[in-house]
Amino acid sequence: MRLSTILFAIILLVYPVLAVHESVELGYYRVYFDMNTTANYKLMTEEPSSSDVTHTGQPFERFNLTIDGDEGFAFIILTDYNQSMVADINANMEIVQDVMEAIGCERPSVFQPVIDGQPGVLGSCRFPSGDLLVSASYSPDGKQQEDRYLGKTNLRVLSTFPWEITRDMLNSLDVKAR
Repeated sequence: MRLSTILFAIILLVYPVLAVHESVELGYYRVYFDMNTTANYKLMTEEPSSSDVTHTGQPFERFNLTIDGDEGFAFIILTDYNQSMVADINANMEIVQDVMEAIGCERPSVFQPVIDGQPGVLGSCRFPSGDLLVSASYSPDGKQQEDRYLGKTNLRVLSTFPWEITRDMLNSLDVKAR
């Protein structure tokens, strides 16, 4: 056996596995992501889902995933609307700002990243304790339709995991209809 093959095998054996590719069913969708941590965490889906109507009378169903870990927690909330809704940056900005305000974040930083190949909004702030809070929102099925950006699905993330873990989770998010 060649020395390079032996070295490669040794590296694979001693190198810790940093990312576990998660695959979770949330309602009519499958959500994939990587946590990129060796710390313990567990995934818990909330069953049954909840349903309600928006202030404009639009029916929706909501599916929740909690990620509870040694380094923090995160919520992934997938909302499936009965029909397409406005899913542009302004709609996502309102969602993120409302969450940050409700939690008591002062002067959050807000960004407009691409999440799962779609335009999204990400907000972050620090609690007085110094802990980081990140909130993100985007429409996995958003599409430009004439002069409006519409989507039938919204995915929100709220995370207190360290930034590197949250960033990698957001960068690896992939939502597919089942």
